Amino acid sequence: MTIDSFKSLYIVYVELSVEQIYTFLKEDSFTSSFEIELFNDSIEKVYMEKLYGQSPAVFLGAVFFKPKQLKKGVIVLGNSGGWATLCNYICKSLNSFNIQFDINSLESGIYRNSLIMSHSGKIVRTVQSIINDKDIWQFSENGIPLWFENTELYKEPEKAKRINKEILIKYCEELGLDVRDSSFFESNDEAIFVKRKMKKIAV
Repeated sequence: MTIDSFKSLYIVYVELSVEQIYTFLKEDSFTSSFEIELFNDSIEKVYMEKLYGQSPAVFLGAVFFKPKQLKKGVIVLGNSGGWATLCNYICKSLNSFNIQFDINSLESGIYRNSLIMSHSGKIVRTVQSIINDKDIWQFSENGIPLWFENTELYKEPEKAKRINKEILIKYCEELGLDVRDSSFFESNDEAIFVKRKMKKIAV
């Protein structure tokens, strides 16, 4: 399994260890009610069987793991981009940062690609290409460019091509994340599975 196995994938890189995140999730008053467990099963198996394609309206779920190709840090994959909010909360509490990659192919029907960096809970950098409600591609960027960005790409006349799947994959590679290699979804360490059931709202 690689990035090309999916039409869309939301990847979050967190500059913390699995141990730090697990301890925080178990002890924090906000997250202590979540279902939190360590596991040694295949990341691919857990993600595909428990999360991929699951509706966030029923539950929110995510896996936190350290790919064996990564020297430090943790990757978060969930069934909703909403897990980035939890990552921001963790980083704010532990004074760390995360980088979010919202990667979508044109075939996905999701006309958006973006890069976001959050430090200590504050968003410090965003780059995005998205189709607006008039079906027109828009490009925006805010904050100081990150060390791995190629800002010359943002001068491309066609806004959809200023930041797209291939560019985001290249940025992942600059961080040491070879998402086109199956080892990205493999880990030699324990990983965390987190689940939060959504409350039903009476109509």
